[in-house]
Amino acid sequence: MVTERTDRADDNAASGDADPAASTQGLGRAGSREELEREIRLIQKQLEQLGREAIEQGTLREPAEQGQYFVERARLEERLESLRRELSPAGLEELSEEERAALGRRYTIRLPDGSVETWELTAPGQANPRAGRISVQSPLGRALVGKSRGEVAEVRTPGETYTVEIIDVT
Repeated sequence: MVTERTDRADDNAASGDADPAASTQGLGRAGSREELEREIRLIQKQLEQLGREAIEQGTLREPAEQGQYFVERARLEERLESLRRELSPAGLEELSEEERAALGRRYTIRLPDGSVETWELTAPGQANPRAGRISVQSPLGRALVGKSRGEVAEVRTPGETYTVEIIDVT
């Protein structure tokens, strides 16, 4: 998952919090929920700090600075809402342990026509096929979960069933 780097990443590093841009990239195989929760807490702190700074510096009195404040606040709130959706029942909580273990893994496969594709497995709310990311609960994702390099996976879709060869898993 690609995330935006926050403006206060240096402050977070000094306080011992992880860089939010690094905390959810590729959602590791273990601790994905913990990483998302850590980033949520980090953004909540940033929102509090943004509000305190605006009050202390009188930022909300100047129209030009008001705009900057509200743009930054909206950006942080949007990211916070996105992270909360990822933790919702439609996200990580409904995944099996095997599906959770597959999160962030990249599978390079050979299709029946001989073409080669690489897909990263993600939680349902993070899928973006144009960016090469599919849900572990999609037909192809389900077929790949738990498979290793050299194995063949049977993909069952409503319209057809086909096999893919797994060339690599990272």
